[in-house]
Amino acid sequence: MTKTPTHRLHGIAQAVLLATMAVCTSADAETSAPGTGAMVQPLAEQIVLDNSNDLELVISNTNSEDADSAPAAPSSRANLSKWKNGTVPYQAEVQAAAEATSLDPALIHAVIATESGYNPSALSRKGAYGLMQVLPATAQTMTAIPVRQWSVPQQILWGSHYLKKMLDMFEGNVTLALAAYNAGPQAVKAHQHAVPPFAETRQYVPKVLGYYQTFKTRLTAASYAGQRGN
Repeated sequence: MTKTPTHRLHGIAQAVLLATMAVCTSADAETSAPGTGAMVQPLAEQIVLDNSNDLELVISNTNSEDADSAPAAPSSRANLSKWKNGTVPYQAEVQAAAEATSLDPALIHAVIATESGYNPSALSRKGAYGLMQVLPATAQTMTAIPVRQWSVPQQILWGSHYLKKMLDMFEGNVTLALAAYNAGPQAVKAHQHAVPPFAETRQYVPKVLGYYQTFKTRLTAASYAGQRGN
């Protein structure tokens, strides 16, 4: 059997390594965070936020059949449906809830994106339901209407009321309010008014805060562009 010279094996290995690095670099560039050349950012598990235009917010949602699949890649935009062409999901409903609760609409959008991926029929294993994933017991403290009978405007309004309650309880501290929204206010109080050391909550809070900053910037730009067009 003829042996391949060592220097040729070394050259082949180098070529394979370089090719692998190039592929990984390309993949990272497509999914990097906004502000670092990102084009598409996954939100929750079902939606993507297109950052390709500074004055346009484009959110696309997957079909319900794809809800259990991984976030859509930029190359699969053809498989996405609903909420395209710069339309923010439930913008009117969120704006109404924001005005009723004195909340920033960008914060409401960030919570919805994280909690349900804009799926009004989302149901958690613990029974939390709807766009803002309100538990039945929490819903009963606000209205006699069962949470699973809430319409989309009611889901956003009552979820926003509860978020506002958490903000007031923790004196406007958004981080603690979000931690309380996720883990419950007693958990935050029990940990000396700090984010509880629960893995889910420790992931949840920075995710919402990240989306909050993104929505705040993008909604402001989109609103400004709309005003210029009028």
